[in-house]
Amino acid sequence: MNALEARIAAFGEVVSGAQDTMALLTVFELGVFTALWRSPQTAHELGDALGVNGHRLRAFLDRVAALGFLAKQTDRYSLVPGDEDLFDPEHDRARALGFASVEKTLGRCARAVEVLRSDTSMAVAGTGAQASVEERTRFLQYLHTRSEAIAAELAELLCQTPARRIVDLGCGLGTYAAAVLSLAPDATALLVDRDTAEPAVRAFLADRGLSTRARFQAGDFLTHDWGHGFDLALASNLVHNLGHKATVALLARTLERLAPGGRVVVKDLVVDDDRLAPTGATRFALMMALFTDRGGVFPASEVAGWMRELGYVEVGEVSLQTAPDAWVLVGHKA
Repeated sequence: MNALEARIAAFGEVVSGAQDTMALLTVFELGVFTALWRSPQTAHELGDALGVNGHRLRAFLDRVAALGFLAKQTDRYSLVPGDEDLFDPEHDRARALGFASVEKTLGRCARAVEVLRSDTSMAVAGTGAQASVEERTRFLQYLHTRSEAIAAELAELLCQTPARRIVDLGCGLGTYAAAVLSLAPDATALLVDRDTAEPAVRAFLADRGLSTRARFQAGDFLTHDWGHGFDLALASNLVHNLGHKATVALLARTLERLAPGGRVVVKDLVVDDDRLAPTGATRFALMMALFTDRGGVFPASEVAGWMRELGYVEVGEVSLQTAPDAWVLVGHKA
């Protein structure tokens, strides 16, 4: 194979990845993994159980098995050993995979050229666009599943320094605030997010026994008044949605609202200074380019520079064992 042929093959390999994505999402959306949790089955048995043509389904099952996401012995398919807990229908852990429907996932990819030419973002719940209470709740529950262990580890680090008044900006369900409150019995928290998050947040706080120590405020944290005198401000996974200008505006507002000596904690996705690696971050940046006006992935060093320019002192980075793909910056008000 000459150099030109090798380049053609490399392009083709990437494009073919879309077919693998289609196969995996299709068997997931049909319910194959859940069906196989009960027992191994043939393609035709699965087809009968799921209401699809078993002959067509077999090609999808074979490709997913070739990718290593199903096991196959003779003509019977089963879950890969060890995946039983992941697809247990009693626990719905599969939500943590972040799978969406085939139509939604590939449809969004198909609109990339349109977004770039029109300079108009796609509206999705995950980036703060208007969404129904049901859609917002599903997204927030997914985030909580992904973040609970991370929040617990971060809370242990933060609670080494006492904080009595906490604000959680873009709080989601309140995962991070709840983790801090669980270790700081004298603290209270204000949770700020869009109004469609309110039912889910209130239910979450009640379930954790925190309704008297934490309250929810609906509104845009960039424009609404959410008070002053906080000892600790949490801003998790906001930078990639907001982008440079809006993040600086939020950090400036937060600095004004912190008590003297108060801290802001900013968490987001690790990316190299040249933004070419790691792979997951560069792929995530593609989604931010489709879903947000100015969002993206930003190196920790760049965000730390914004914080110092605004007047934060003792800006430092924290490493988390539960989130090696994330950076966490802590800055103080003098």
